[in-house]
Amino acid sequence: EVMLRGAFGNPKYFNTVTSIFGDTTPVSNDENTGWYKKGGDPDKAKRLLKEAGYAGEKVVILTATDWSAGDNASQLLAASLRKIGVNAELSSMTWGELSTRRASKDPVENGGWSMFITSEPDYSLGNPLASPFLLANGDKAWYGWPKNDEYEALRVKWADVESLEERKAL
Repeated sequence: EVMLRGAFGNPKYFNTVTSIFGDTTPVSNDENTGWYKKGGDPDKAKRLLKEAGYAGEKVVILTATDWSAGDNASQLLAASLRKIGVNAELSSMTWGELSTRRASKDPVENGGWSMFITSEPDYSLGNPLASPFLLANGDKAWYGWPKNDEYEALRVKWADVESLEERKAL
């Protein structure tokens, strides 16, 4: 909620969503969202960073200064990461420039990046076969190129089941 307030200000213009499927799609659910806690847990975040071997490497956040909501959220994200010890750096540009640079797979030292803020209409998140945000098949996935074979196996099963209830169960 803090990020959304920073991005949009007035709560009448946003609502919080914890489900990967959005909150208004037929398959929206709260399964496996127990990790989500309003307000976060900075001590746990620091511990997880340490356990993951984070050693102060630069984290580059692309931000589009011509999209105020995204820019506001990016600035808040960078500040929040710095508070838990992450070496976060904002790289400001227009959305057009961001759209080009996000295709780079170079290391951050060579013009690469670590993350960027974006958005997607809720309705498009209800089908993991159609939304590019819900792919985890490496080089064929959305920018950032997540790879998770277990998740991808579930996406394949999704295509094979027929009922909404079966899809919810996946």
